[in-house]
Amino acid sequence: MKALSVMELRPHLKTFSLNLEKELHSLWDILAKIKTKKINEVSPEEMMNFQYRLVKVLNEFSRYYDILSNTRKSLEKHKKKIGFKEFLKQKKEVNELISFVNFQLVVCRSLGDAFVYTFYALDREYLNKHLEQQPQSLILPKGIGGLGEMEFVKNFKIIDGHLVLYHGITNILRIGDFTLFNIKTAKVAAVGELKSGKPDESSLNLNLTVIGPKSREMKFTKKDKTGEAEQQTTTFNFPNKERYEKQVKAMSDSFDYLTNKNPETPISEKDAKLFSKPKWDIMAELAAEPVDKIIAYHQVDRGLILSRFAYKGETMFDRFMNYTDTMAQHDKDELTEWFMKIFNREIDFSVAFGQVHFSPELRIQQAVGSKPLFWNSIKIDVLKKIYFGEIIFFTMYNVGYLFDEMKQRGYTLEDSVKHKMKGFTKKDTDMHYFVGGIPYYVDMITRYLQDESSVIQSIERVAAAGYPTVIGTGVGLKVQVNIFMD
Repeated sequence: MKALSVMELRPHLKTFSLNLEKELHSLWDILAKIKTKKINEVSPEEMMNFQYRLVKVLNEFSRYYDILSNTRKSLEKHKKKIGFKEFLKQKKEVNELISFVNFQLVVCRSLGDAFVYTFYALDREYLNKHLEQQPQSLILPKGIGGLGEMEFVKNFKIIDGHLVLYHGITNILRIGDFTLFNIKTAKVAAVGELKSGKPDESSLNLNLTVIGPKSREMKFTKKDKTGEAEQQTTTFNFPNKERYEKQVKAMSDSFDYLTNKNPETPISEKDAKLFSKPKWDIMAELAAEPVDKIIAYHQVDRGLILSRFAYKGETMFDRFMNYTDTMAQHDKDELTEWFMKIFNREIDFSVAFGQVHFSPELRIQQAVGSKPLFWNSIKIDVLKKIYFGEIIFFTMYNVGYLFDEMKQRGYTLEDSVKHKMKGFTKKDTDMHYFVGGIPYYVDMITRYLQDESSVIQSIERVAAAGYPTVIGTGVGLKVQVNIFMD
């Protein structure tokens, strides 16, 4: 790409992103066929090439991000020469374009989430291990490392009967670089960390370290079944051996849950269903509202308002850039009227805002225990509008109802020094409970549309989970619940 002035970047990025958006729509069609049980209409080639097609789009946006980032650095360096007023104008323009590219990276990875969940659906407990880690950078690595990962995705789709899943196309796979999925057992067999080296101009060395539990042990033949590559036994020179060793340890530790020898208390099927079914049908009703009604509302619970916001524009670029102007046109009086529906003079008034799928910062929100929005019971046409930025859903929730209900059940809100967090505490004659993770439970209501009553019941069940084990012992017990939301 030739050097462009700041003012030339906007029209260039608009054209650039439109071509990539067409590819994203094509990839969406493959996912839609899988979701709507039309998998027979998806060719093996489409399935096998899905990841490489997506990673190419991700790489294009990642490299455009690099260009914009360098442009911003150049502005900072020459701001005295440019003049402060002009500097602020150009910096604002570049920041807006960077925000759009960031959003496109998020959209790409959300499609990757939907794809890899097809294979992780029966391994939800290990998926939770991934979700407990910090998200990776949205931008694909550049240089030798990025080249190595691209080439590996392109050339190694199956290894000894194991499908290779690339974590770089997702938000949710955060341990290692690749997953090796056993096609026969439909389970994760191992995760792998890839390191790349370039000993000379014509060679690229790849070193894949694979770690998995003994119970799912996989054995490599000298040559993979496709005959594409042969294993090398030469020593690989790691550029940062200490970092590599930490990554390998993290991969190894992630499978500890399979051999956890801590005693577990069986949970009945009734108690295992902690949460309610989200009100996805109401989302469909709101999505069907005319788009000229910028915001549509629905009260879904005594303290919760669900709203649908419609963007203007034919393309993702236009919709994103029109966001601020569109927001300014909404009916503030109507918003206030709905806002008052969750007001109650008898309880403390504290409002939490949430968004479904995308966060207000336009990042993917994926709580531990959840699955990608794509695989929930939502109509495919509504999902596409959400994923491609035609509409967003946001919520307003009066948290005072939650706090008041817990108070009536004997709990108080405490900022615990011991536990270094806020939580609900309750003291009985023979037991002292402390339940942390309040933001998680609020998210269940505001982001995942769970019933407030169901969340409260879940909190109480978590609090009581360790009671049979510790009663009369005088010994404390920390209970961590592995939650799956369906």
